[in-house]
Amino acid sequence: MAVRIVVEPNYRMTELLQRIERKGASGYSPKEAYKIRHFKLKDIDEERQRMDFVLSVPEEQYTTEIYYYIKKIDHVLSVEIENL
Repeated sequence: MAVRIVVEPNYRMTELLQRIERKGASGYSPKEAYKIRHFKLKDIDEERQRMDFVLSVPEEQYTTEIYYYIKKIDHVLSVEIENL
């Protein structure tokens, strides 16, 4: 899946990426983990940063489930997902 998110400036970017990948998250098995590939980070302005990446997910996951999962993460302002 191609994912583009806009986030508030965040000094804990690594923790944000780990949360997206579900690393160390309770309630998820390693089979349910997501994998970030082809990552790009860009400053939009002083208030926002854009992250573009390809996210590998289990085949049985609906695009909408992934959208809502990422949308509820702290500091995420907007989410755009395209199923490749």
